[in-house]
Amino acid sequence: MVPPEEYDRMQERARFLAAVEAGLADAETGRLVDEKDAKAALERRVGPLKP
Repeated sequence: MVPPEEYDRMQERARFLAAVEAGLADAETGRLVDEKDAKAALERRVGPLKP
């Protein structure tokens, strides 16, 4: 049996690794947005970002 804290840690690690894998897959297929375009899109949605 796994204590709840250990289970939570394992779940968080699994989610992190899945997100990294998804990001790498996006990069490999060219599905990237540069920082300038990402910032512009975010500012259109939420308003000006602080420096």
